[in-house]
Amino acid sequence: MENKVKFYSEDDLSIPFYFKRMEKVFSLYFDSTKKIDNFSDAIELKNAVKIFESGSYSIDWTEEYIARLNSSLDSLKKTYYEFLGRVTFKEISEYMFILREEYEYREDFFEIFSKFKYGSRIPEEDFSQLFWETGLSIHYLLKNDYFYKVYPDFVKEAFLSQSTNLEYLLSNYTDSNYFIPLNITKDEWNLLLEDYIHDRNSNLNYLRLLLHPIKGLGDKYFQITDVQKLAIQKISDAFNESFDKTDAGLRVIFEIYLDRAIFKQKQEEYLRENPLEPMEIIDKSIVYNLRRSAGEIIDEQLTLHMISLVDRELLTQYKDSENLFKNLILDTQLFSNKNMVLLPSFPNKETLGVARVIGVYTKNSYPITQYFQIKQQQICYKIMAYQKILSEFDSSIEQIIHWYFFDFLNNQGIKWLPFSFSPKDDVIDNRISTIFKNEEKIRKQYKQLVDYGEIEKDLYNLTRSTPGLETLPSYIAKKYAYLTENKLIHSILPLLFSDQSHLTYVDEIRTEKCFVELIEKHFLRKGDFLNHQQVKIQFLIDNNIISADEQKLQFVDKKQIDIFREFYWYGEVNYYNSDSTEKLILDALYEKGMISFGQTLFSKSESNYLNFIMNNSKFDNSWGIRNKYQHGSPAYDSEEQYYFDSSISLLILIIYASKINEEIIYKKTQLKENKHELMARINDSRAS
Repeated sequence: MENKVKFYSEDDLSIPFYFKRMEKVFSLYFDSTKKIDNFSDAIELKNAVKIFESGSYSIDWTEEYIARLNSSLDSLKKTYYEFLGRVTFKEISEYMFILREEYEYREDFFEIFSKFKYGSRIPEEDFSQLFWETGLSIHYLLKNDYFYKVYPDFVKEAFLSQSTNLEYLLSNYTDSNYFIPLNITKDEWNLLLEDYIHDRNSNLNYLRLLLHPIKGLGDKYFQITDVQKLAIQKISDAFNESFDKTDAGLRVIFEIYLDRAIFKQKQEEYLRENPLEPMEIIDKSIVYNLRRSAGEIIDEQLTLHMISLVDRELLTQYKDSENLFKNLILDTQLFSNKNMVLLPSFPNKETLGVARVIGVYTKNSYPITQYFQIKQQQICYKIMAYQKILSEFDSSIEQIIHWYFFDFLNNQGIKWLPFSFSPKDDVIDNRISTIFKNEEKIRKQYKQLVDYGEIEKDLYNLTRSTPGLETLPSYIAKKYAYLTENKLIHSILPLLFSDQSHLTYVDEIRTEKCFVELIEKHFLRKGDFLNHQQVKIQFLIDNNIISADEQKLQFVDKKQIDIFREFYWYGEVNYYNSDSTEKLILDALYEKGMISFGQTLFSKSESNYLNFIMNNSKFDNSWGIRNKYQHGSPAYDSEEQYYFDSSISLLILIIYASKINEEIIYKKTQLKENKHELMARINDSRAS
């Protein structure tokens, strides 16, 4: 079976290894005289045809050979269709036993089984006996609705025979599409769930999904109880404790430096020790753990240093509220140079190949990567350090936020309805609860300010509902740019930046993480690439992304590549804070229908992040910290978790203040420009 042709997808990197075998397969059936007499040969020819029709073929194949293949496709298909259409019960049953070893063709076979309706030739009782004897997985019977319709009793029996089959149902809410038997009762589902929770073979990733409500699942099949959730939590905690006691995991060290010189020194020191980026270290640690789990001995333990700077000298030298506020909103670990929040999860930027496929998440889950969790911890420690230094001169983040809304904005002619913070000596859960109440007050007042030009107490009191984070408006008409569903742009970006692209490798020396890095670091010609790669490169040339002038591949517009990188990494670009050249590129992309513009206070990634942090309504796996403090407070084993929640709550207020400040500056600038324009018109009219 090793050399048999198998088509998985047109992007499968193994396709070129089949080209020699495909030539042999095609040569057997070119003249239409040789007949197929077994499933293996029929399925292999079918796969070979699929690969060719996907546009993949050897660079060594001549134009004449390719033309002959094109003209022979119908007869080749007829050859395997003739066999598949006339097979007998005996041939079907014999091949099902062969499939115990020939595993690559299992899905092909059961797809053929349903397409050619072999169920009409095999009674349910016979199929049931045959399937049990072969020991094949029910997985293949759930790929379409044919089997549970033709063999309803058997498929139900097979599904309920193992509690781990519950994972097929749960995976329908992640990234799969299985056809689940419709004749299973709710009582049977509940029994299956109970067995699954206590089954040692249960996948912990799926168990953890059950700790949170899953959008669309509800109690349609079963109803999970609080007692069952507690059992799952204990299983998860036990696993984490056993894992943490080993030296196999990644060691993450958080360090906060208060001196800029020492911070830079440590940056250089850690970079010399390990030049890999954090996501590369994380990916490598996952690979190490997988290899260890397979029995390999790996002595190296990877360490990731996450270091931050809170400049004590700067804070103490300029300790008036205005400068302290500027220090917070200009923190480069919080905000980009375009004033975009850097704390949301950005899987395309922050995960590599292995890390991207680890874990199970529902379709409605927020993408919690390992790096995302690490940077949340890092920023919380940084917020704590800010608070500690500020307390040395009787200040705090709360006081800075209060100054911004009630002193600074008041001087700008904007009067906010009062809100206050809990006293410093209040218990921490009360302080957190108060901060989240203030967040809601800020949200409602800001919406009223933009909609009506002022904040009016009576109208505020009549406003029952709190506006959604994603609905908060902006004064800025074209504030953010987002990708549309345009197929062209979604084809271009992965080719340029994905580590899974076919264009990352030429040979062992000329290989990089993505095609952009490959072009930037090496002198390459189109002919250096394999035939199937050249098809992709020609696509980029045709769309004016790269050029092959003087035989060297190079980018037509490097600034455009930078914009594309932002879209691939973050899914959005801050149009308002882009420079004039970038805006021209973005306008051109808009004209092509590749992007759209948004006019909201927060970008989509920012509002999703804040919703994930605060609320339970948007994502299945939300942290929902604000919700925990709405009616009472959570009970934690460790006091450190309360300080984590406190830091997150303060971080949210910093984000609000930074974003609102940008809006106020824009509005003030517009008023000045309008005033100057009006004065210019008056002067022109007087002159005339």
